Amino acid sequence: MTEMNRKAGKGGSLPEGWREVRLGDVCAIDNATLSSKTPHDYRFEYISLSDVQSGQLIQTKEFSFFEAPLRARRIAKRGDVLLSTVRPNLQGFYIFRNTVKDCIVSTGFAVLTPKPNLLDSGYLFQILFSRYMLSMYRSFNVGSNYPAINSLDVKNFNIVIPTVKRQKSIASLLATWDTAIEKTEALIAAKQKQFKWLLKTLISDQQNNPEWRKVALKNACEIITSPVDKKTVDGELPVKLCNYTDVYYNNTIDSTIKFMSATAKPQEIEKFSIVQDDVIITKDSETPSDIGVPAYVEETMNNLLCGYHLTILRPKKHILGKYVCYALASPRAKYEFYRFANGITRFGLTSESYQKIEILIPPLPEQHNISWILDVGKKEISLLKNLAESYRIQKRGLMQKLLTGEFERVEDSYF
Repeated sequence: MTEMNRKAGKGGSLPEGWREVRLGDVCAIDNATLSSKTPHDYRFEYISLSDVQSGQLIQTKEFSFFEAPLRARRIAKRGDVLLSTVRPNLQGFYIFRNTVKDCIVSTGFAVLTPKPNLLDSGYLFQILFSRYMLSMYRSFNVGSNYPAINSLDVKNFNIVIPTVKRQKSIASLLATWDTAIEKTEALIAAKQKQFKWLLKTLISDQQNNPEWRKVALKNACEIITSPVDKKTVDGELPVKLCNYTDVYYNNTIDSTIKFMSATAKPQEIEKFSIVQDDVIITKDSETPSDIGVPAYVEETMNNLLCGYHLTILRPKKHILGKYVCYALASPRAKYEFYRFANGITRFGLTSESYQKIEILIPPLPEQHNISWILDVGKKEISLLKNLAESYRIQKRGLMQKLLTGEFERVEDSYF
């Protein structure tokens, strides 16, 4: 009895009507490929490994057989399921739900064609994302810098299946969550696009506004570059440290972040403590595009210090920190940081850079208004991201129950 069988159902056995099968016995694998004698002018849509991400087809590229990559060989059709055999733990899977014509995929995919009387393609697609299968993919990562599986591995995968009728019901139910997630993510993408437009319209496009001023960053803010490292030294005082990743991956710095513990000297605590309305930016990185990423400090937290590789921007009189943070996230400011980042293998800002980089400053009331509008946009995106994540959590819970037969005792009318 396999691990999947032991976990399925109650009492350690599969429910009635369920059975464990070898994937190669219920579907054909790599059933059709292009011949080397294919006419050179035959044109098709090609799908590479990078074109598929977590169940989504990002794009296709049109090629003739003559100009196509050598890996463009496997034929896909409606009902087929793609399984990326390179780093399968990254879940590069896709199902062709609609009719496709002249579609060729990379040999880096295993093309799975379910036998209709044994396996539903929608059910197969869902089970590829299951917890059990994920642990199986991860097992191929051990001791390998380029984890991959082959057709024999895929054929020998064990899965549990109910009747085809039940498979279709389960797949349909899980697809409902997929649709909700996809629609929410599409809305997130639209809101993010709108937010970028707002940044450009409200800030970057105002450079000719006579009521606005171009101000050097050094004149708009006190520049405090921190040397505080992550070390813990006996005799120093315990502190919390705001590090590079805390800034890079967060729009705001607040008490919900789990800051690392470190130690610092009293004079360092006095000079490099972070206070409300500060703006923290990344001051060096391996790529110039990662320079000047801002985060706004929402609240003052006791003994929270700015860490190494970061700079505190403390706004001067009549300048709002929140507005400065948004101004630094605008396309114009990003270009300025990119332009003045110095280095070859590692890039950074010099003290002179803060004098050269300029931001647009409107009158104080307008700073308040712009910040409020952008806050609303950012909040909408955050709420939608939380909603999408809640859908993903719900779906993972359903998958664990539905794909192992644990819900099988529920009456058929449930579905």
